Amino acid sequence: MERHGRNTYLYKTPRGVTLRCTSHCGRGEIDRLEPLPFLYEAVALYEQLPEMEVKFEEAFPTVDVEEA
Repeated sequence: MERHGRNTYLYKTPRGVTLRCTSHCGRGEIDRLEPLPFLYEAVALYEQLPEMEVKFEEAFPTVDVEEA
């Protein structure tokens, strides 16, 4: 376990449902799996993750990124 015993993962199901999985190694803490109903929530979480398994464009193919 990293990050003080808490890890957060972002998953997408084959049907496109985005899920946040939070796992804990602390005693008495409960692991959680929760749907993220809004795309902006998933994008915000993705941007905060310390490691990405897939590139942004692959994770969110319908999101257009504008240059600042």
